[in-house]
Amino acid sequence: MKPQNEKPKSVYARVTDQVLAELAKGTAPWRKPWRAEFGLPRNLDSRKAYRGVNVLVLMSSALSAGYPANWWLTFNQAKERGGHVNKDEHGYPVVFYQRTPVEPESDEPTAEQEAKKDMHWRPVLKVYTVFNVAQCSGVEVPADAPQLAWQPVEAAERIVETVGLPIHYEGVEAFYRPARDEITMPPRAFFPTVMGFYETLLHELVHATGHESRLARTFGIKGTEAYAWEELIAEMGSAMLSVVTGVPTPDFPNLAAYLDSWRACMNRNPQAIGEAAAAAQKAAEWLLQKAGMALPA
Repeated sequence: MKPQNEKPKSVYARVTDQVLAELAKGTAPWRKPWRAEFGLPRNLDSRKAYRGVNVLVLMSSALSAGYPANWWLTFNQAKERGGHVNKDEHGYPVVFYQRTPVEPESDEPTAEQEAKKDMHWRPVLKVYTVFNVAQCSGVEVPADAPQLAWQPVEAAERIVETVGLPIHYEGVEAFYRPARDEITMPPRAFFPTVMGFYETLLHELVHATGHESRLARTFGIKGTEAYAWEELIAEMGSAMLSVVTGVPTPDFPNLAAYLDSWRACMNRNPQAIGEAAAAAQKAAEWLLQKAGMALPA
């Protein structure tokens, strides 16, 4: 039995304990909870996938530009479909080799040439310029994106609405940009679960509490300890808010994966996890208060 004078653990302490329990069991590799793997680049007319170096060129271009689909077509193909490439858009080169017959050197081929007539072809390099469908207007795109199969969580949506930060649903990356004080998220339809969407969005909202106009935390640049520490705070804060707002099944193994890189730090400073949890709790409570929601016991 629990001693009578022992207070029940707060929701924040319960989250911290579960994270530590997952860490003790071994961590899961970090993963994105949305579908960035949106297939090989394909030509919209032929529906055939591009091959070779074209895959690398078009995949990297689509990801870096934040295109939500991986359909491509030429200028003329867009026009033939009743649409057009948008003004000032730049295309991407694709290459392929076309077999071209070789003309015989004389009108009367030798016996040896005649015997090798099936080999009288040479590869000729062809280069075409293609555009992503996101660079076009008036072009119908197949509805092949994953569909939203879950309902919004009211409490989480209330936090998003009352904080009032600009949120851009585009591309295949999620991040908070302190300089502009805005969030970018993949479209909701890219998330197969309600948990994945809200954990990601709440993670970015916790980052936003660190802005100099709010709780003024140090973000640091990628690869530094300050950056990793802020990521840890955001991930723990997201798990805490998920519990408070009723988001189904916070991903504690995923959160433990963040902590794995902090084993050395926690070994040096046993209070490190407590310090990160305290900062995460402060951020979570800032968001809850902003939304006019009661703080959990």
